[in-house]
Amino acid sequence: MGLPLVTKKRVIEQLEREEISYSEENDITVAIYFSDVFMRIIVHETYVRIYGCWRGILSSPEDIEQGLYVVNEANNSSVAPKWILSRIKNDPTDRCISLEITHLTGRGMTDIQLKTHLLTSISIIFWEIKKLAEKFPHLVTWETGEEN
Repeated sequence: MGLPLVTKKRVIEQLEREEISYSEENDITVAIYFSDVFMRIIVHETYVRIYGCWRGILSSPEDIEQGLYVVNEANNSSVAPKWILSRIKNDPTDRCISLEITHLTGRGMTDIQLKTHLLTSISIIFWEIKKLAEKFPHLVTWETGEEN
């Protein structure tokens, strides 16, 4: 008998056990909102991707250039998380910095494995996001604990 497949339902059960508030976006995506970052957990047949987008918006050419440097430096110095500098939807100039961690799940996972992967990924994204607030303090325009 194989390991249980990773499903959105199992991810939600783990979040509820950890008392992490969430919302369901669609058939495969769960969203989590924190003061500094919003996260999406995307559940596919063969992998789970945890995607976190920092709330700071890079608008000036200097911030965008520095953001590109930060993303390149991070991607060149570690395998995970993957750092991304991307355009903000419907805005031709503003950018955001996101982090992404993908876990292959094709053969399934135990509850303990799933919990460990989820909590570790969320913790890593939080840890890295704190560095962004230090590098771009002028972009932190919200109060700690404030929801998006």
